[in-house]
Amino acid sequence: MLLIAYKLFIMKSLKNLFLILPAISLMVSCGEDDYSEAYVDTEVKIALVGTLTINSTQAPPGQFVNFEATMPQSFSVSSTVTVRATNADNGNYKVAMVQVPAGQTTLSGHVEMPAMSLGGPHDFFGLDNAVYVEIDGVALNEGEDPYTLSSNRVYLTLLDNNGLYDVAYPADYDGDGVIEPWLSLSLDWEGPYDVNDLDMYVIDEAWTTIYEDSWSTTRFEGDWFNGNWYPDGAYVVYVDIWFGETPISYRFTATDHHNVTTVVTGELEESSIIAKITKSGGDTNDITYVVEPY
Repeated sequence: MLLIAYKLFIMKSLKNLFLILPAISLMVSCGEDDYSEAYVDTEVKIALVGTLTINSTQAPPGQFVNFEATMPQSFSVSSTVTVRATNADNGNYKVAMVQVPAGQTTLSGHVEMPAMSLGGPHDFFGLDNAVYVEIDGVALNEGEDPYTLSSNRVYLTLLDNNGLYDVAYPADYDGDGVIEPWLSLSLDWEGPYDVNDLDMYVIDEAWTTIYEDSWSTTRFEGDWFNGNWYPDGAYVVYVDIWFGETPISYRFTATDHHNVTTVVTGELEESSIIAKITKSGGDTNDITYVVEPY
């Protein structure tokens, strides 16, 4: 009998404990939290509007475009400004962050073009207003951060992509652990491509040696120019009309190992030199390429 009474007492005590636990939990949860599940910034913000300019009007996904920006005021500490490139169709975006020293109101950098819209454009002239670039924000690198920063939007045409020939291609080609500074070359032109076919060659200015060539039967031509292998000096980019109905609109781009892209556009009436590449730096990794229309 005593054993049964003891068991009933234990069961009742456990039941009362289970009833009490939620109340204890409730009392604990009503106390002051040591953390917040979601960050809430209650600081009053000062909205600033900057000015943004882009050095290009068109680019393919993966390629970087240069920008310059001006803030309406400087700060007493260094800051980080974020610039965003957004695909207007599918929302894909890329961001670039630029460190701005204290007291400075101007900044520059480059931002990558976001992924292509689904299915297109599959057209030499690209898709107008497909990407917009804008200043996305500012953060002071120390102390309080009471500012927001926006800007005008700059719209760009999104082009078809020529793969690795449209972007920087610094590669450890020989496997020695040293990155060689290559120059990526890309050529695109107006179709129809069963009517128009162009080929691309890089030749020394004396026309004695062909250093690079691309003569596929596809829409694009592309190649890499590795300055480590070639002497300093001037080289020309020659485009041959394999067949076609002139004039043929073309777009030639050269992207160096610093993601700086030079664009040369025009119309071909006949096979011609379209660009000049001046290479300096010897066989070191401190190579500089200057690309200009011919």
